[in-house]
Amino acid sequence: MSDQTAVGAQDADRDAIAEEQHASAEDGGALCAICQSNRLGDSIRAVNGRPACDPCIAQIERELAAQRTPGSAYATAAGVGIVGALLGALVWAAIEIAVDLEVGYVAALVGLLAGLGVKLGARGSRGVGLQCLAAGLAIFGLLAAKYMAMAHFVVDYVRQDGIDIGHFDAIVFGVFPTYLGDTASEFDVLWIILAVGAAYRIPKKTAVTIS
Repeated sequence: MSDQTAVGAQDADRDAIAEEQHASAEDGGALCAICQSNRLGDSIRAVNGRPACDPCIAQIERELAAQRTPGSAYATAAGVGIVGALLGALVWAAIEIAVDLEVGYVAALVGLLAGLGVKLGARGSRGVGLQCLAAGLAIFGLLAAKYMAMAHFVVDYVRQDGIDIGHFDAIVFGVFPTYLGDTASEFDVLWIILAVGAAYRIPKKTAVTIS
């Protein structure tokens, strides 16, 4: 969008607000579209094209400032996000083990829980960095889900031969890369899209335009 077009759009917003104020003048002035209680002053300001009073604008500006992500927020966001991703992975693996079938649409749940974990851990911060973190943890959750299900089947299989190993045994870890290669399909791309899409949206910064 050119500068001239942007200025024209802002002028149109201001004209619309002015008309609304003029129409409400007989009632003592237009009300703030956000709080619906404060009367608008002489200055014309808007939030996403809606007329707003100075206290509401000040509150929104404080909330937007709180969404900025300090460096310290990433550590806690990652920690809680990992927990969320693993919870989603556990649900995926439990369903696969129970029905002996990979229900890939559960990938959306893995992404959702990863994103919610990042959002909770960030404590009000939002932004692209946290969105990317959530997307990465969603993929981690998918890998964890596949590992959990595979480990269960491998451990169960070798126990039939009298071999007792744990789910995190080196043998199980060694089998995992081969398992991923042998079971990869075009559906995995869909599961990744579902998980990443669900996770990426959750810590998104609120889109607000103040004019």
